[in-house]
Amino acid sequence: PHIPHDDVVLPEEVQGIRAFGSETEMETVATVLASHLERMRNKHSLTLEHLRMGALKGAILDSDGSVLYNLYNEFEITPKTVSFGLNVDSTDVRKNCFEVLRHVDDNLRGEFMTGIHCLCSPEFFEKLVGHAKVNKAYENYAQGAMLRDDVRQAFSFGGLTFEEYRGQASDIDGNVRRFIAAGEAHAFPLGTVDTFGTYIAPADFNETVNTLGQALYAKQEPRKFERGTDLHTQSNPLPMCHRPGVLVKLSQAHDGLMLKVEFLYAAADNAGLLKPALFGAQEVMVDFRAPDEDVLSGMGVSRDYSIRYPVTWLPDLVAGSTITISGQTYRVREVTAIGDGSERRATLARL
Repeated sequence: PHIPHDDVVLPEEVQGIRAFGSETEMETVATVLASHLERMRNKHSLTLEHLRMGALKGAILDSDGSVLYNLYNEFEITPKTVSFGLNVDSTDVRKNCFEVLRHVDDNLRGEFMTGIHCLCSPEFFEKLVGHAKVNKAYENYAQGAMLRDDVRQAFSFGGLTFEEYRGQASDIDGNVRRFIAAGEAHAFPLGTVDTFGTYIAPADFNETVNTLGQALYAKQEPRKFERGTDLHTQSNPLPMCHRPGVLVKLSQAHDGLMLKVEFLYAAADNAGLLKPALFGAQEVMVDFRAPDEDVLSGMGVSRDYSIRYPVTWLPDLVAGSTITISGQTYRVREVTAIGDGSERRATLARL
């Protein structure tokens, strides 16, 4: 992905402005330029974080968040999802952790690891640390420190290390996009040699032809008649996972709770509110919404192509998949969990 940022520093940003923390010194052009460049660097860092989170989900993302390649489709691998059932007190959470461990072990294929880390949405993490069996295991450990202290940055259970992750960013329309959907977590191995990689291409400047790529490029150029300074930064990173089979998505929902959502969708189907969708050889009924179209008998207006459905009906639908609705084919742009994870929303691009 090519990620450029452009900015400008005008004379009025410097004229008559006191330097921070001073009553006598005036702000300098160099200080203002450094401040602008620091903000631009932060934007690149946030974008890189988003791209790397896409790699942890088995996707190669473009700078705008759209999916360039779905690695599960490219490698013909079925994505692994483990339902932790955290809404039910009797769930054996440790057994679910072992399922994740065994899956990663089997798919390393000769690689080694030092451990497995799980980045969790706040909803998943709160359910995990509050689960009855997790609390029971730790009530006597270190005099109950786990139950007393803030453990969001590091909490180990069942051979996995869980961390609450709150990464998010706003798009050009001001909509906040969470990097991990509510009710979900993503597990991946640590300490491997060749499972993950970030490739960097050189900038599109004359002087960078046939050179090794750098993490970030920055240039400045005076405007005509010295009426300001134009700033340009760019980065060209490609984070990816070489072995998407080792990646595991965790869901907090329990199969028993999902049945309630299925019954609701069955009732909506009987009322004629759903449309048929063909995914591979499987046909299901989904809540389809088109741009600027009234949905649910005028109760709302849709702004883009999207579908909502129970996760049990289309568990393998991921970003980059294709789906046919009423004879029209669409590509899935993004799949997010709704509520406790038993329902999902997929945004679509018409082909």
